[in-house]
Amino acid sequence: MSEGFLLSVSLSSIRLTAMNILATREHSKKELSDKLLKKYDQNNDDEINSLITLLLEQLIADNLLNEHRFVETFIRSKRRKGVGPVKIRHELVQKGIESELISDYLSDISNEEWLDEIKNQRIKKYGKELPSDNKDIIKQSRFLYQRGYPVDLINCVLYSKDIY
Repeated sequence: MSEGFLLSVSLSSIRLTAMNILATREHSKKELSDKLLKKYDQNNDDEINSLITLLLEQLIADNLLNEHRFVETFIRSKRRKGVGPVKIRHELVQKGIESELISDYLSDISNEEWLDEIKNQRIKKYGKELPSDNKDIIKQSRFLYQRGYPVDLINCVLYSKDIY
């Protein structure tokens, strides 16, 4: 067998793996690269690295790997689960998404929408009654903060009776 044939078989097997990974959900370029490297590059081989880089460029050119689509899907999924913008931003940065792209998509969501989501999360966990003492305020603010909501919006929900 020739060396060119082995490379094409390797590229096609890597592509098949990538397509199987992409079939389950959208991925960022970094996520897909990490998964492919973990599977195929046990010896830190430059040849495999270059094949994976070439494959990623092909997938982007074919619009099978799309960072915009990934960010949009990721944000929608996290919002449905009650995750706030701070945590969403942090997770997207960890997945290799550029900060500017994250800001573009998060800025499309108004503060009023985030306030509604915070309010719904608080009511779902603690009921409609606002916290009366400092202990409850701290407990509820910690819960909302861990969900990834910004402090200013948390304070607005916990201290403002007119938003209910």
